[in-house]
Amino acid sequence: MMQMMSLHTFDRTYPAKFPSHLQLSPLLSREALRRLAWSTFFFDSMIDGGRYGFHSVDENSYRLQLPCDQASFLGNENVVTERLFPESNANARASIGNAQQAPLDIWAYVLRIAAARRRALHFAFRASHRGRTVEEMTAELAIIEADVESVVSDLPKRFHFNTDNVFIHRDRLLTFLLLHVMRHNLFIIVGRAALLVYQRDSTKADLVAHVRRKRISHALPIASILAEGLKVGVVLDPHLGIQAYVALEILLFEPRRLAEIDPYVDPKAPDFMVAIPDLLTVIRDLGHRSEVVRQLHIEAVHRLLRFNCGQFLNQVDIEAFQSGYRLVGQDLAEFDFRDFRWAKVERIRRGAPSAATGGGDEVLLEYRVDGDTAAHTVAPSPRLDAIDVNSALGWSPLVQSAPSTASHTVGLSEGPRLDDHGLESTRSEYGLLDEPSLDWPWLLEESGPSVYQTGDPETFWSQLERI
Repeated sequence: MMQMMSLHTFDRTYPAKFPSHLQLSPLLSREALRRLAWSTFFFDSMIDGGRYGFHSVDENSYRLQLPCDQASFLGNENVVTERLFPESNANARASIGNAQQAPLDIWAYVLRIAAARRRALHFAFRASHRGRTVEEMTAELAIIEADVESVVSDLPKRFHFNTDNVFIHRDRLLTFLLLHVMRHNLFIIVGRAALLVYQRDSTKADLVAHVRRKRISHALPIASILAEGLKVGVVLDPHLGIQAYVALEILLFEPRRLAEIDPYVDPKAPDFMVAIPDLLTVIRDLGHRSEVVRQLHIEAVHRLLRFNCGQFLNQVDIEAFQSGYRLVGQDLAEFDFRDFRWAKVERIRRGAPSAATGGGDEVLLEYRVDGDTAAHTVAPSPRLDAIDVNSALGWSPLVQSAPSTASHTVGLSEGPRLDDHGLESTRSEYGLLDEPSLDWPWLLEESGPSVYQTGDPETFWSQLERI
């Protein structure tokens, strides 16, 4: 609809004045239509998952000025602001004429950060495929870093995150929190891209450690920002649940990676232990309203248990852990958001045998030979969030070990024992009885096919003992 109405270019075609006898609806005012176009741009920038080319709107096609302040919008004033890219602002003012200059709305800065975030994600996606040399990617990384610094430094003082501004923007606190969570996430994404580049060159080992520390330094403020929202009871956007999960993973994994080379790094330092509960609370609460965050909630519980952080879990977390769930990501480290293939997940939920292996994208073709499913080749795609994870666990699927006492430390009930008969019935229920390629024992194998986690505590803890 936005493209059919040419809203992305209507600043050049919208009449400056209308005849006095025409009374337009406020919904058709210049700024209202402009905000409709920008809302399309925002959602398109946030849902492409970082896959290069998987978006509908090109930022270079937008010839609109950014949203103006609320007072000018509500007063239906014809004002001039700025474009998405600052270098085009001079030409924009010359073309509009003597219209009144107005400050930018807070959403204008959210849009600029969203656009920079997409550019950083697309760079990380290209870096994951290693199609260019390290020198070429390093030069492009420097451009991305300069772009990010420029976008963030343009934020005016009235929108900086501090106690006074939290009070000033209390009526639009959700947008204010979203702005700053996305600001820190922008640096986290650039850090991920830097790791993808630097780890290809052994001479840049010192830079890898520096990037990991920088990612931690941006994950901690995300927890503090979300804690402000929890304190006042603001209804958070589901997208903040995704950012909370990303920050949680960083606080779980990055300190442990640094501890391998620096004995002074404590993976359970007080700063990390204070931040994790707030992040988990956001994920838990938003999981009731968002299917995406609900799945991430279960992933978060598994990772917290794996790192002996069960003291942060409550009964809701335990119930989520015990629910039957097929883990979409298989990496031992961070979750790969590109694995959200909703069609495949839906077929798995319905128990379709063709989706059982789910190792590579070719599974979606469901090619059959003589009535039998052909053996699928498992060719994992490059991952944005799987650095320094090279172990491939391959235990026999029917091996069982003695139950661990660790399950009692987090209040997990014993639950029914998953014996051979129970395992066979579970496989049969989900159409997996004749799938020899499934790797059942460990739910987070790096390169193997997706697995079904029953939520049985006894089985889970026996799996942990093998790590």
